[in-house]
Amino acid sequence: MNGIYNVLKPPGMTSHDVVREVRRIIGQRRVGHVGTLDPAAAGVLPVLCGNATRLAEFLVEKEKAYRAEMVLGIVSSTQDLTVPPYRVVDASGIRLEDVQAAALEFIGEIEQTVPAYSAVQVNGRRLYRMAKRGEETPQIKRKVRIISLEILSMTSEANPRVLLDVVCSKGTYLRTLCHDIGARLGCGAVLGFLVRTRSGPFRLEESATLEELAASPEETLLPASAAFDGHPPAVLTQDAAGLIVKGRKPDRHDFLCLPRAREGDVVPVMSPSGALVAVGVFCGGEVVIRKVFPE
Repeated sequence: MNGIYNVLKPPGMTSHDVVREVRRIIGQRRVGHVGTLDPAAAGVLPVLCGNATRLAEFLVEKEKAYRAEMVLGIVSSTQDLTVPPYRVVDASGIRLEDVQAAALEFIGEIEQTVPAYSAVQVNGRRLYRMAKRGEETPQIKRKVRIISLEILSMTSEANPRVLLDVVCSKGTYLRTLCHDIGARLGCGAVLGFLVRTRSGPFRLEESATLEELAASPEETLLPASAAFDGHPPAVLTQDAAGLIVKGRKPDRHDFLCLPRAREGDVVPVMSPSGALVAVGVFCGGEVVIRKVFPE
């Protein structure tokens, strides 16, 4: 089976747990996910099967969207509520305008410190395993981009709950974002819950649960071309589409149409029937083939 599942990951499962379950359901090993979600988080997790696993490098760069709850006045070692907090203060004096002003400071390119309780590896060791053993974890800085951050609502209580919609680049830690906004406010904050609502072109409202996938594995499988929804394709002639999978490099005359693209843009290359046959990069006014996907 070659294609993509837009899986609705439930809370309590790791991203690899989801991959393991998909492998069991469809009976094949060549399965992988794009964009790790924390075990406590839920939402969109693209799972690639068969030849589509070769699309991972193109999908991982896509922006992500989240619905998150930030709880003010609480600080924990994991930056969320999966462990007991080590500090709780009354944050009822924080106003909605204060939160909005602090959040605005984080829009754009920012630097985050990778949380100690994360799956990032240092010298072959996971940070969270080092943290659980009480070992000192190295501080790893990453530049990420917060594309948009909208405050949807805020409750009135000792530890106000703030609902956020965030669109961001790959590698962004939402629990670290909440922690840093709380630090800026002076009261601290943790992530209450997190739902990924979009990963690239894959949306929450179109996702399938593992139960739905198990009931109809073929019907819920999306074609590899779904990875490039919204990308204008380059379309080959039927003859050229057949020859490209045999190693022939197409020239301009082999295309029925070429998209308007900028230098360096990733371009899906389709057959006249709409099947994805290759992925290219727009370079010097031409599409340079990077990967071929035989049907």
